[in-house]
Formats: sequence, C-alpha cells, structure tokens
Amino acid sequence: MVERSRNHLHLKFLLFMKKSLLISFLLLVVCFFANAQPEKVKIGVFVKSIYDVSMANGEFSTAFDLWFLHKKDSLNIEKNFEIANNKTFQVQSSSIEKVKDWNWISAKIVGKMQQDWITHNFPFDRQVLLIKLENTLYDTRQVVFEPDVAGSKLDKNFSLAGWQIQKFEIKHNPSKYETSYGDPSLSQESSEYSAVDVLIHIKRNSWGLFFKVFLGLYIALLISSLVFLVPAADLNSKFGLAIGGLFAAVGNKYIVDSSLPESNAFTLSDQIHALTFSFILLYILLSAVSHSIHNKGKEEVAKKLDRMLLWLAPLTYFLINVFLVWRA
Repeated sequence: MVERSRNHLHLKFLLFMKKSLLISFLLLVVCFFANAQPEKVKIGVFVKSIYDVSMANGEFSTAFDLWFLHKKDSLNIEKNFEIANNKTFQVQSSSIEKVKDWNWISAKIVGKMQQDWITHNFPFDRQVLLIKLENTLYDTRQVVFEPDVAGSKLDKNFSLAGWQIQKFEIKHNPSKYETSYGDPSLSQESSEYSAVDVLIHIKRNSWGLFFKVFLGLYIALLISSLVFLVPAADLNSKFGLAIGGLFAAVGNKYIVDSSLPESNAFTLSDQIHALTFSFILLYILLSAVSHSIHNKGKEEVAKKLDRMLLWLAPLTYFLINVFLVWRA
C-alpha cells in the first residue's frame, strides 16, 4: 500500500511538472511573439503650401503640419525622425499630449526639399513632388509607420502658380540600406527603416510657358527663312541672315538650358532646338545651291526654287514641330 501511494504521488508530480513546463513554454512563446511585433506608429501630414519651385537647383520649399500617434511612452519618436530628401528643414513648433492611451505628437515644419525633376517633355511635363519621412533610430523590427491616409491632406486653399495639382497621396515605403551600421543583432549586412512617402502629383500649365520659351527661337527661324527673298546672286546677304538666325537660336538654347537641371536625356526642348539648327543649316546649303544655279545662267530656275522654298521649308518645320509637341 505504501509503495502504491508513493507511485501515485510520483505520477501526480510528473503530471504537474509536465503541465508547468507546457504552460511556461506557452508563456515564453506568447512573450516572444509579443516582443517580436514592432510598435505601430501612425503618421500623418497636412501640406499647407509649396513654393520656390526651382528646376535648375533641383528643389522646392514647403510648409506642412506633421503628427504621430503611438502608445509606447519610451519611443521619443519626435526626436528620431528625419526628412530623408531635405536640403534644410526647421521645426517651428511642436507639442506632445497624452490622449487616453495615445501619445499624440504634432509639429509645424518648413523646409527645402531635394527633387529629381523629369525634364523629358518640358514644358509639357508632369512631376511628382516627394517628401520622405523616415524613422532614424528604430528599424522595422521595432517600429513601423502607418500612414494616416484619412487624415492626411493638401490644403484646398493652396494653389501652385504655373501648375495644376492632380493628386495627393501618402504611403508606406520602407528605406532599405546595404549596411547593418554595425548592428550585431542583424544577420545580414543590410537594414530596413520604416518610412512614409508624401506624394503630390502636379502638371504644368504648359502653353503659356511654351510660347514664352520658344517664341524667340521661332522668330529666329522665320528671320532665317527670309534668305529665300534675297536675290540668288547676293550670297553674302543670304548667309548673313541665316547665320544671324543661327546665333539667335543658340542664344535661346542657352537661356532654356539655364532654367533646367543637367540631364543626359534628349528632351523635347533639345529636339526643337536641334530641329531649328538643322533647318537653318539647310537654309545655308540651299542658298548656296540657288546661288550656284544662278551663276550657271539659270536665273529663273533659281527664283522659282527660292519662291518654292519660301513657303515649303517653314511649313515643313512647322509640321515637324506639331508632331514633336503632340508626341510629348
């Protein structure tokens, strides 16, 4: 009887230990997964203005309100974020409040943003202005930004001179770096930090700028076209008109290029200028041909050639311009 009682107690003890170990294991698993979940931080913006848009300097300035919402008191998220594509920015004012279980941080920010401009179709271009808000201390294992899509907006009273605002959006877009910054807890030589992109899609009001930019170029081409009104015998006058138009066209290109960022792409502006240069050089060649025909005693043939080219050459130039602009 004593032996049976001991066995019974031993069995109960073993069952108790198994249950205890199982409960401990489950608690460890729960704690592990609870700790593995990153802290979620809601982030939103209200863009009040965009100004000083400069394509030549690759920048624009902006003023906006920024806010964070999170429940973990120790985060200090307001001290550990940056605008990744800023040239300069300043926090004009900020506040931190405890609202129920939430830490509510808000700030007013002004800054100058670095912008990569797309100039292929200038001045019929569309751009996407970017403000990239990035966490700088905690990687995505610890903190994840959640964009406040419903609360984030662009001020309806705001307008951007020379542009149409087409769309505003905010989305999560983590920043990935090919380095661990020496973090021994990372198994790979790379890291990822939570970030949010604020995107403002804009379209240029094109036609006014188009004629402002290229009117001088077209006048230079028309002046060069007057070579076909000059008698074929007067080659010097023909060449003088064409070369004068060429210098004016070159000057126009320098003015346009100074307002755009450097680019290896062959833009619409480059195409129109190259077309103009080609036609003026063609005018010089045709003037030499007309002069040669005249010197061979075929004055009437030279006159007919000049009269035909007087309307045919500018018309061809105009049609090619229409095609280039339409394609843009």
